[in-house]
Amino acid sequence: MFDTITMVYDEIEDRILVGADIDKPTAASFWLTRRLTLSLLTQAAELLSQTSILAAAASAQDRADVAAFEREAALSATQGALSKAQADAVERRRAEAERVADISIDVFPQTIRLTISGDRGGALNGELSRPLFQRLLSMIGDEAAKGDWMSGGIAPASEQRLENSVPAVRH
Repeated sequence: MFDTITMVYDEIEDRILVGADIDKPTAASFWLTRRLTLSLLTQAAELLSQTSILAAAASAQDRADVAAFEREAALSATQGALSKAQADAVERRRAEAERVADISIDVFPQTIRLTISGDRGGALNGELSRPLFQRLLSMIGDEAAKGDWMSGGIAPASEQRLENSVPAVRH
């Protein structure tokens, strides 16, 4: 389990650094590649849509609108979970970061279990509420947009940017 997760797009690496509890000795950090990120964003959106109680009750023509509503509600509800991570903590974790080898997402009635496995044996496990998982995907989408990875048709998760800040989500 983790308390915080931080995302930072690294222009030199052209990857997204994902750090969990980066200010603690138990920190874990991973690099998300472009291909894995775009696949994750697409598949996670489909998974959320397929497992949504509201979307299941909506007509086929309204499901996209319901999914958008759920996403916006989740982002609004989790706005207070954002805080700035210390830049020096992020820098310390870059050198330790493993390339992501696998990501698994398991959906339960009230939570989503996220497991990230690294190429050197590291792992990150966490259970998130649906709104916090939506927030996590939003953060990934925002960082991917910084790398101009989103030209494949997936819109950035939000247009709001905080200058010189590294967002972390707490749960």
